[in-house]
Amino acid sequence: MNIALFALMVTVILANYGVKDRTGDLKENLTRIETDIKKEIDAIKMARAEWAFLNQADRIQALSKEHLSLAPIDTAQIVSVDDLTSLVAVRKKNEPREDRNPRYMTVGDIIEAYEASPNFLFEEVQ
Repeated sequence: MNIALFALMVTVILANYGVKDRTGDLKENLTRIETDIKKEIDAIKMARAEWAFLNQADRIQALSKEHLSLAPIDTAQIVSVDDLTSLVAVRKKNEPREDRNPRYMTVGDIIEAYEASPNFLFEEVQ
C-alpha cells in the first residue's frame, strides 16, 4: 500500500512539474506574441504618420511645381466635340499613319482611329 501511494505521489509530482513547465513555455510564447503585436502597432502608427506627411497638399503642390511643367488651362485649349471632328476632317485622308500607339497620338489621330475602329484603344499596341 505504501508503495502504491508513493508511486501515485511521484506520478502527481511529475505531472505537476510537466504542467508547470508547459505553462511557462506558453507564458513565454504569449509574451513574445504581445511584444510582436506592439511592434506592429507602432509600425502601423509610423506608416500612417508618414502617409499623412506625404499627402500634405502644400507638399504635393510644391513637388508638382518643381517636377512638372504644368500651367493653368487656357480658354483657347477648350474646344467642343464638333471642333474636334472638324480638325480631323482637315487632315489629309490618305496620309499614312503607322504610329498608332495611343500614347503618342494627337486628339485628331485618336478620333480618326476611333471612327475607323471603335475598339482600337483595347487592341494590342505593336
